[in-house]
Amino acid sequence: MPENEWTYVQRKCDMLLANNPAFSELEIDLHEVSDVDVERIAAALKKNSTIKEVQISDGLRLQAELELSSALFRHPVIEKLTFYNTEFSERSILLTSVIKENENLKHLRLDNCYVCDDEAECLQWIIAQNALESLALVCCRFDSRMINHAIRVSRSLKEFTLEIDYGFEDFPVPLLVDAVCFMAKENQYPEKLDLDLADALEGSALITRISRAVTGHKSLKSLSISLETDLDENAALAMRDMLSNTPTLCELDLTELSIEATAAWQLVTGLRNTNCAVEKLSLTTEYFDEYAGDFGTNNFRALLASNRRLKSLRLSSRSIGNNGARALAGGLEQDCALEELILYSNGIGDEGVATIATALRSNRSLKALNLAANDYGVDGVVSIAEMLEHNTTLENIICPFRGTERRGLQAHAKIGHLVTLNRGGRRILSSQPEVPRNYWSRILANSSDKPDVLYFFLREKPDVLIPRLPMSGRKRKRTSSGVGCVCM
Repeated sequence: MPENEWTYVQRKCDMLLANNPAFSELEIDLHEVSDVDVERIAAALKKNSTIKEVQISDGLRLQAELELSSALFRHPVIEKLTFYNTEFSERSILLTSVIKENENLKHLRLDNCYVCDDEAECLQWIIAQNALESLALVCCRFDSRMINHAIRVSRSLKEFTLEIDYGFEDFPVPLLVDAVCFMAKENQYPEKLDLDLADALEGSALITRISRAVTGHKSLKSLSISLETDLDENAALAMRDMLSNTPTLCELDLTELSIEATAAWQLVTGLRNTNCAVEKLSLTTEYFDEYAGDFGTNNFRALLASNRRLKSLRLSSRSIGNNGARALAGGLEQDCALEELILYSNGIGDEGVATIATALRSNRSLKALNLAANDYGVDGVVSIAEMLEHNTTLENIICPFRGTERRGLQAHAKIGHLVTLNRGGRRILSSQPEVPRNYWSRILANSSDKPDVLYFFLREKPDVLIPRLPMSGRKRKRTSSGVGCVCM
């Protein structure tokens, strides 16, 4: 064994035996360690009482499986098991014995794994009987009929993740979607639902079924649907009803959907409903380019103005262009609830950035803006810098500038300086005649490594750190040198 490999294994064993609370995750790459090493790690794991999460990756050899099974069997504190790139053969000891008998296990993740029919039956039992709180099946091969039944009868799942591998045409996606819908509608589980259905056929129909199943859900907080399809009007109507009648839903992620104009109107109508509780929204906006102008502007202006709960809007890797930027700017001209706007990789040029910057001059709610990977140049960076002369609430801006023009470099440096001042609390200087004394702890914390920032605040408010003492209540006493001093 090479020296560095032996040291690596020994260090893992020492950390396990030390029972350091900071060491709560253990990763075992069976491709990198021998059976002897696994035996040493397993022996140390048996004596450990701090590890809560174990990840096993790259295959299962018989001897290694025996050792790990012995260590994991009814372990008193391990709550999460992750298997990556693993093939579970017939009657796998790990899946059959360890997971079934571990009463503390709350989270199970299978990533890029193959589960044979016998072990799929075991997995069915685990989902149905164990008190699992989260289950993730990512790009796995298994008997979907058994998993379908297990999901239907589960009573404890709070988080469920299903990701289908692209090109796996034989995978019965509708069958599993039906199971998920049954679980959501009949059992009122889970709280978080993450479905990556790749390029499944009849995508809009699947979305319609999912939306109807979770409408009125009493505990669903986060819904993520990734599916390469067009969101037709029927699916959008079902989603509008879901948004209007599911008051617990706080996060909605529809990043892979292409939204048509008529469907967009239904979606925005649901988001504007007073019962809608969505605070974080991620969706595609390809329709901006085709339907630019009043349609996009009016929709988002109305959405941002009337929805007082939406705090984060993410539109990434979609070519909304300058037309889309103008549409969003229409909703940013006035204060709204939005605190984060992510426009990563959208083909926005100088004109679009300037429009957004103009709108943000008067906006006092937005705290984070991401314009990375767009098509702006010097003029775009300059417009952001000029906007920050008026905006004191933006505390995080990502707008890289890769040019060499002096004007652009100066503007980019100015952006960094003004954002740092905003983090320190620059808005206090303009909104209050005096800085509250308890606010200086934040100012000092945010400028401890930036003397220019501290200098700025001291220059603007010199009397805050060295306040003048009132004359009343002070007595003057003469010292032996004859010089008077003030005593409190």
